[in-house]
Amino acid sequence: MLHNLVVNLLHNSISPYLILQQYNLPRAVLPKGIISQDYDSSNGKLTVRLHDSCSYKIEEVQLKFQYILTCVLTIDNISYLEGALVQVSSNEWRTLEKVTRVNDKLKFIAGDFQREASLSNFLLNPECVCLCLN
Repeated sequence: MLHNLVVNLLHNSISPYLILQQYNLPRAVLPKGIISQDYDSSNGKLTVRLHDSCSYKIEEVQLKFQYILTCVLTIDNISYLEGALVQVSSNEWRTLEKVTRVNDKLKFIAGDFQREASLSNFLLNPECVCLCLN
């Protein structure tokens, strides 16, 4: 029990971007501006908090994040996502269910919808445009 607490404290001091890389995932799946995170190494559960809800686009993949995002990390996969949406058409968004790395591509999955993007576009964390209402 104490060992798990120490491991979790150490992992929570590591950047969530570096945690992604430990799972063979690109750091730029998450936008800039994470203000805090919780990470449980025993099950791969990662929760990050952003300043506010925001959105960004890489290639043909438009993503929208709530200010709290929760997921489970395994090698080459992000699953059990809560707080992330992917745009499937000009006026339709779906809950992002999974992100999978396949060779040099990332596959974004929301039900029967899938969209791929080149891994090379996820080297630098994107600026996330705030969706706040002023």
